[in-house]
Amino acid sequence: SLNSYAYSNAAFLCERLHAASPTEANAHLLATCYYRADQANRAYHTLKGRTSPRCRYLFALCCVKLRRLPEAEAALCRSPLPAGGRPPATDSSAAERPAADAPASCDVPNGAHGLYLLGRVCKETGRDKAAVAHFADALALDPFMWSAYE
Repeated sequence: SLNSYAYSNAAFLCERLHAASPTEANAHLLATCYYRADQANRAYHTLKGRTSPRCRYLFALCCVKLRRLPEAEAALCRSPLPAGGRPPATDSSAAERPAADAPASCDVPNGAHGLYLLGRVCKETGRDKAAVAHFADALALDPFMWSAYE
């Protein structure tokens, strides 16, 4: 159903699968159905707290779509948000730090696509230097990532 673009049918079947076997892979499949059916909020709640790289990437996509940019960045950088749901305050120099100086814990999932998404998050939160660095990193991994040139 998912490959045939019958998203509501695919979601129905995946909901049954996920209820019977709530694995990380089944949660990702269900969230994919929701995301493709333009139900990012349902996908967001399905993926919240999941830790596999592909779940983190899809969760970050949902967060961007829902304008939850700090959560998107936390998911991409694998850093949990503190209580209250906001990242800790940083000084402006830390916010503009280039990707090369990023902490080692910033293990961005999905290669060039993950780095591009992180660049978009940085750009939309006013951290242009960091965004450019992430776009450059994405291009280093995939020179055909045309979106990163924009």
